[in-house]
Amino acid sequence: MRRLFVVLTTITVGLGMNLVPSPAYAAAGDFGNGCAVTTASGLVGVMTAKGATNPLPITAPSTGVITHATLTLPVPIGVQLKTFRATGNPNEYVVVAQSDNFSANVGTQAYPVRVPVTAGDLLGMTSSSGALQCTTGDPADIVATVATNPAVGVPATYTPTTGRAIGMIATVEADVDKDGYGDVTQDKCPQSAAFQTACPVITLDSFAASQSGSITVVVTTDNQADVKVAGTAKVGGKKVKLKGGTQTIKAGGLARFKVKLPAKLRNALADLPPNKSIKVSFTATSTDLIGRVSTDKCSVKLPGTG
Repeated sequence: MRRLFVVLTTITVGLGMNLVPSPAYAAAGDFGNGCAVTTASGLVGVMTAKGATNPLPITAPSTGVITHATLTLPVPIGVQLKTFRATGNPNEYVVVAQSDNFSANVGTQAYPVRVPVTAGDLLGMTSSSGALQCTTGDPADIVATVATNPAVGVPATYTPTTGRAIGMIATVEADVDKDGYGDVTQDKCPQSAAFQTACPVITLDSFAASQSGSITVVVTTDNQADVKVAGTAKVGGKKVKLKGGTQTIKAGGLARFKVKLPAKLRNALADLPPNKSIKVSFTATSTDLIGRVSTDKCSVKLPGTG
C-alpha cells in the first residue's frame, strides 16, 4: 500500500499538480486540508502548520463535535481521525480524542464520525498504511509523524516534515446541549441532552376533585415537564379565575395541585342551595423543548353550601 502511495506521489509531482483544496471547501465549520492523498508516512500524523495555498484553518474553528471526515483517496483504506494539542515541549503532542475506525473508499467522500473537539485542537489521523498525506510543494505546510500509535492522553515526540499536509477535512458542528452529538446532522433534539431522536411532544392527563372548600387537580405526563394549572368559573355572568400554580412533573409521575377558592366563588356557593352547583373548568398546560404547547382539560362541579 505504501509503495502505491509513493508511485502516486511521483506521478502527481511529475505532472506539476499540487492538489491543494479549492475555496469551495471552506465551509464555516471545516478545518484541515482538502488535498488528494498521494503518500503515507509514519503511523500517526498531525498537521502542525499550513501555507497560504490552503484556505482552511488547520485548528478547530469552534468547540463542538466533529461529525464528518472528508478524504480524497486513490485506494480504499481503513482510517481513524484524531485530534491533538501541543504540550509546550518541542515537537511534542498529545492525542485528545479519536474516532472509531472507518472504511474509506476511492474518490472524494465524507464519512460520518463523532469526535468531541475544542476550538484550537489540531487535526491528525492514522490509517492501515500510516498517516495519509499529500505533497503540497509549499514548505509552510508541515506534518509531524510518529512511528507508534499513542493512546488518548499520552504525549509523544513527533518528527516534522515540510511540504506535506494531512489529506483530510473535518467538519465541526455545535453541541449546545453537550450530549456529544452534532446539533445539525446527529442530534434531532439539540435542546436536551436526554434525547438525540426528535424532541418528544408532551402528553398530559388531568382530573379534578373537590374536598373541604378546595379543589385538587391531579396531573400526569409521559415526559418530564413543567406544568401549569389554571381554572375559571362563572359567577353572576362573569369569569372568576382560579390559580393552581406550576410544578415540574417527572415522566410517568403524578402531581397534585391544590387550588384555593377565591372569595367571589365562595360567596356565590354560599348563596346556592346544595342541590345546585357551579362548574369550575381547569386547563393543564405545558410547553415542550421546542415550544409546542400541550394542554388537557378537566372540570368539577361544586355544590352550593347555602
